Amino acid sequence: MAITRVFERLYLSDVHDADRLSVYNPLAITAVVNVSMETNQHRRDEIKYVHFPWDESERIPPRRFEQVIAAITQIVRTGNVLVH
Repeated sequence: MAITRVFERLYLSDVHDADRLSVYNPLAITAVVNVSMETNQHRRDEIKYVHFPWDESERIPPRRFEQVIAAITQIVRTGNVLVH
């Protein structure tokens, strides 16, 4: 999956692209918000990683969704964020 720009400083992709940031970061991503069950195996020291483990087959509780949106809102103010 290619990294998709959602709007200024917010990008969407998958775990593989997030892991590739450990060696190549052409978009100057400063934070990764992970909303999958998988953890990021490869990390870069300069990137902040936030993990909200969600099982795709389960319903997302509204409070949990609000937590993710709040985290993205806060983090995107300081740099480029990749959500996967």
